[in-house]
Amino acid sequence: MSDDEKTEPHPSAVPNHGGGIDAIRRLVEDASPVLTTADGREIIYGWDPENGKTNVVQISGPKIAAPYYCQLAHEFHDGDSLAAYVNRMQDTRARMFADIDGDGGKGRVLVILDHDDAFEPEDSVDKVRPERRLHRAGWTMRPSEEWLAWNAMEAKRSRAGITLHDQTDLLVFLEERASDITSPKSAEVIDFVRDFEAVQEATYKKRITLDNGDVALQFEEESKPLREIPIPRQLTLEFPLYEGEEAVTLLANFRWRASGGAVSMGFEWHRVQPVREAAFRAAVARAAENTGLVPHYGSVEVG
Repeated sequence: MSDDEKTEPHPSAVPNHGGGIDAIRRLVEDASPVLTTADGREIIYGWDPENGKTNVVQISGPKIAAPYYCQLAHEFHDGDSLAAYVNRMQDTRARMFADIDGDGGKGRVLVILDHDDAFEPEDSVDKVRPERRLHRAGWTMRPSEEWLAWNAMEAKRSRAGITLHDQTDLLVFLEERASDITSPKSAEVIDFVRDFEAVQEATYKKRITLDNGDVALQFEEESKPLREIPIPRQLTLEFPLYEGEEAVTLLANFRWRASGGAVSMGFEWHRVQPVREAAFRAAVARAAENTGLVPHYGSVEVG
């Protein structure tokens, strides 16, 4: 075959629409492509002569607005502020979660305002509308100033034994925090502190058990008579564990140790964990009552 010869396609291989752009346009018009979406709309494609491309020329059916999502994460310092915000923003999707170990053990309440929508038990699972869970209101309970102070002074136990304080350090602390103590009375605590201050230069002699079962420590000082100082068995304290919440009653067992004529002292919490759990649940219950939500206890992960 010479170079100037051409090979022509068989006539039946090409539709009879003419040539060039007009042929492509007529092919699109003849096909009349229509796409039906999941929400019932029909999208019709057609030829756009201005740019020589196939574009959407018509959308039939109702116009449906894009879903609205609120992406906010507010943190509040007290339960009343949390409840005020939740009451303003909540609908049937709101859920409350409470975790006593949340945020490093401080105790935390989280309300997810756009959780899954409510549904009846007899409804099928596919009726539950999934949400993004991006609108949240949180409350990390702040430990009270009283709890932080007392807990920092508690005698810590370890394998090496119990860590007590120099008597001067503890006596200064008790004098400053006497208003937190309900038993013994504040005046008795102050007297106890002053008695020990009076024997700071004296030497511990021995322990004495009094007739009522209490313990007294005996000190002696050169050219002065022996002095006995009763030691309280237990301190009863009353203060809130969390800022803005109700006061609770805590018990602390008094501890002491004599070594080389000096006395170290301290205290240990007595069954403090049940008190802490009760205080946390009481705070959560108040927030739940103020919002009308049912608290779900446990940790929750939201992504």
